[in-house]
Amino acid sequence: MKSKMDRRKKIFYILTLILLLALPLVSYGAPPAAGLERGLEAYAKRDYTTARKILMPLAEAGEAKAQYKLGRMYLRGLGVMESNIEAVSWIRKAAEQGHADAQVDMGKVYWSGEEGVSKDLAEARKWMLLAAEQGDVGAQFSLGGIFEESKGTVVDEAEALKWLEAAALQDFAPAQLALGVMFYKKEEYKEAFKWLKKAAKQGEPASQYMVGGMYYDGKGVRKDPKKAFKWMEKAAERGQVDAQVRLGEMYLDGIVVERDVAEAFKWYERAAKQRDVTGQYVIAQMYNQGEGVNKNYVLAYMWAYLASEGGMERATKLLGELDVKTVPSQIKAARRLARKYNKKWGVTQ
Repeated sequence: MKSKMDRRKKIFYILTLILLLALPLVSYGAPPAAGLERGLEAYAKRDYTTARKILMPLAEAGEAKAQYKLGRMYLRGLGVMESNIEAVSWIRKAAEQGHADAQVDMGKVYWSGEEGVSKDLAEARKWMLLAAEQGDVGAQFSLGGIFEESKGTVVDEAEALKWLEAAALQDFAPAQLALGVMFYKKEEYKEAFKWLKKAAKQGEPASQYMVGGMYYDGKGVRKDPKKAFKWMEKAAERGQVDAQVRLGEMYLDGIVVERDVAEAFKWYERAAKQRDVTGQYVIAQMYNQGEGVNKNYVLAYMWAYLASEGGMERATKLLGELDVKTVPSQIKAARRLARKYNKKWGVTQ
């Protein structure tokens, strides 16, 4: 009896010792999740050296989030030597584990044929589809574009619409715009207007411009010039160059609003500074004639010169007229100003 008790005590002591030895590991050992959080926090703070030290062993152990971030670091050369091979390798590992952002990146790589990978639309579809099925809105949007770029079969068009609509239903404005444009091209104006209006309400400038045009033309919606002007103005204020030109035209010709030449000049000039040749030509004429602005042949010549370089024949004709009105020093000054704009726009001459 005593020997049985001794054996039980011995077993109890051994089990207790094992538990006591294990306690420090449980109490003080940092769990992998905590290490990952520290690594991601270092990445967010742009402390890439620390991020690499923490994320590398986690990535090697198979942690998908660590693999993805490490891949992004190799892609950009952040805390590591830039390497497309390493980048794609780590991102692929994460993608294979179902990491949606990594799947999107793999899709983009195969779609564009960059980062040392040959362009492959089928492979791009595969990765984007995996992310899209997880509800990733960017993947759904991109997948719509990939199907559009494909052979143009009925199946491809149906798939493009399906995925663009999935992204659009998540209130993703670029998808709503793309969907609206697709329906507009098919002359399904009511459906086009529905999606474009949704994107326009989110402040998407190209959609605002198109909504304005549809209100003006009465396509897919009851014609309403005042609403057309309102949406054109919103788009123009957000830098949409076609809207700026259209707004300039409305003010110059007194369409919908009272004629205001100074306001017309303002909008045409904004478009001109975005390299729009129509805007450049119109303000060249306005400087030439002193309409809405003080007459200035140097500036008239400069804008006509830029519009002519952009391929506008009327601007080339205007340059001929201005040659008669100007002296060589004015032409020299105008071309010097034009070079400054071209330099700003990154145009080489």
